[in-house]
Amino acid sequence: MKVLILSCLLAAVLGIDYDEAKRGFDSLDLNGDGVVLPEEWLTARAKIDANKDGNVTIEEYTALHQPGTPEIVIQGNFNYYDKLDGADDGVISLSLFPVLFDILDADNDGEITLGDWFTTLPQVNDGIENEIVALYAA
Repeated sequence: MKVLILSCLLAAVLGIDYDEAKRGFDSLDLNGDGVVLPEEWLTARAKIDANKDGNVTIEEYTALHQPGTPEIVIQGNFNYYDKLDGADDGVISLSLFPVLFDILDADNDGEITLGDWFTTLPQVNDGIENEIVALYAA
């Protein structure tokens, strides 16, 4: 209960839409137990690589978003993850996922809890916002 209250407070203070962020977490928590394990993370990873070539293109990434999502938001997200995978090469390598899992696992215990999610989400969001700002400035 304390984690849930802390998560709500963090979301409010940091300007994160709690419901939207919680839906993102829930989409990864495949068995609904409140914890994202590496196995669940790998299952989610497999879903975004539509042609199963080990990379995610901007077209595959765009297909994951709601219709009407601004192109600059999608491109900013894509650019952030493309750089985070270690190679700014126009594709997101699936090697990104262990790196991102480690970032989101705030306490490094091998699982992502809702508390971890809300602790680390601002860091990820800041990186994405920086990419969107850079696109506006270009």
